[in-house]
Amino acid sequence: MVVLERTKNNYCLNCDEVFASDAKYCHQCGQTKKASNLSFLDIVQNFTGSIFNLEGSAIQTFKYIWHPAYLTRAYVAGRRKSFLNPARLFFVSLVIFFATISFVSDTSNDFMKNMYEDYFRSTGMVEFDEISSEFCPGESESIAIDSIRARLYDNTIHPDFDTLESNFSMSLLSDFEPRVLKKDLIDLSVDSIQTKYGVEGFLDQQKMRQFVKTNKNTEGSIKFILSKIFWGFVPAILIFSLLLSMFYYRSKIHYLEHLVLTANIHSVFFQVICVVLLFQEFIAPVESWMDENGQFVIMIIGFFVLWTMFNYYKQNRSKTILKFSILSVSYLFILAFFAVISAVIISFTF
Repeated sequence: MVVLERTKNNYCLNCDEVFASDAKYCHQCGQTKKASNLSFLDIVQNFTGSIFNLEGSAIQTFKYIWHPAYLTRAYVAGRRKSFLNPARLFFVSLVIFFATISFVSDTSNDFMKNMYEDYFRSTGMVEFDEISSEFCPGESESIAIDSIRARLYDNTIHPDFDTLESNFSMSLLSDFEPRVLKKDLIDLSVDSIQTKYGVEGFLDQQKMRQFVKTNKNTEGSIKFILSKIFWGFVPAILIFSLLLSMFYYRSKIHYLEHLVLTANIHSVFFQVICVVLLFQEFIAPVESWMDENGQFVIMIIGFFVLWTMFNYYKQNRSKTILKFSILSVSYLFILAFFAVISAVIISFTF
């Protein structure tokens, strides 16, 4: 056995392991033989590498991400270094998904800006009417004032009647529908609004609080809701994997293998949603696009999952279609169940 003597240039700066003089990498931890002088580029590369593992394994993984059956077989077969860990792939896909949602739903500033513009325009109209009423203009002057008013304040609502109604609610436990003047939403706090509008009862007050927060910070509200909904996916994936193991119990496939496949399928699902959202944002920026094509997108995802099951479990088409149909309905029920739980949690925590 050859014992390597430690010299100035033959040991790892990371783990202190001694290696051969002609080695390029440490055989213990994998760090390069020579660590360059610290630079900003090194910091960025180390950060991205530790978070996203943006190396060969990541490139290989995203190359085959649209083939979850292949990724799962490769990982189960022992090719752990060639591809990202399924859990890491799942969470990276979630990060990309949340980032896309935040990007396309960044409407809070525009909404508040428009609300402030409406408010100041309406208060300006009130001041204009008050100043006009102090004069006693003749017929021609009255016509001119009315013309100016129509040009400046056309379709402007008086601030005492310009209200904002609730068209979305995160509280499933109350039938109360908030309706607040925009000027109150801008000027008053949540407690002051509840007092002014006589909102009583815990559930109604909670719904009013959600209404005010949602309209004052739409983007923050969306992020909060998504963070809660995410935790509904985790148990849903675990249960769905259990159902897969029950449906394919004769295949003698371990539960964890079904779990890896399910996680990889969901990673693809998140990426597809990102592509669709970005497509709608930049290429087909119309609000009705998803309404018109949403069913088609769902069908594509369904056929993709069916193809993945057929490709991975290698059963005949009729059995695969039957199992896919039952599993799809079961999965929808599982998601609905955890969606309700998430909504209840949101109702009491938001």
